[in-house]
Amino acid sequence: MGYRRILQHENDGNVDYVAFYQNDSLYLKLVRSRNFNQEDKDRRTILENFGTHQMKYFLIGRDYRVTREMQTSDLMKTYTEQADTVRHFYKYAGR
Repeated sequence: MGYRRILQHENDGNVDYVAFYQNDSLYLKLVRSRNFNQEDKDRRTILENFGTHQMKYFLIGRDYRVTREMQTSDLMKTYTEQADTVRHFYKYAGR
């Protein structure tokens, strides 16, 4: 792809948010909505709402609570099954 992308889940003491970095530069930060979260433990997926966007996580590994790798759908205004056709691959790199 020619660039490095980082997805960071954090809590700044007030809100949960997800931040997207590309080549170490922040290009998007979205606050996670606390009233919308769909979890499917059997399929190991989580659909999260970030106010104006939704994203689905596909967890990889034996224990869905402690995963070192995951895939995400594309970030979309409204999640649809078409979002599953695009996958972004992430691997835990530590702090």
